[in-house]
Amino acid sequence: MLCPVCGVDMFVLEFEQVEVDQCRVTIPEFGSTTLLCPAEAGISAGAGCKVVIRTGEIRLSNKKFDQQENVVEGLMISRDYRGGLTDHRIQVGKKEMVVTSHKLCPMINVEGDGEKIFLHIDKSAISLIVDRKQPAARQDG
Repeated sequence: MLCPVCGVDMFVLEFEQVEVDQCRVTIPEFGSTTLLCPAEAGISAGAGCKVVIRTGEIRLSNKKFDQQENVVEGLMISRDYRGGLTDHRIQVGKKEMVVTSHKLCPMINVEGDGEKIFLHIDKSAISLIVDRKQPAARQDG
């Protein structure tokens, strides 16, 4: 599903826990991966939401990251070189993600295709989009 405003992928999620400043959410399309993200004002467990992940802010590595939170395992499908940019195509659960990096980007530390890859998704790269129900139109009779 694409965001109607910015055109990036949106994912349906399930809330696990809502705290004062962060939420613990599960994304079924990512093989039920659990991520921590900033909490939206007024959000509560069970609320209808989608999540947008800014893929340009994802760190990639062939080796596991030291931190445990927001680290997702995937499979490097391919890399497409576009001059000074590279599109890294990664299978995470049922979803293919494209992480674009600049030629000398320090956030990307990968070699080879068809190999296990680890993604670190910083909380600041995740945005929740709360489903807001529109009020029913008044009918004056």
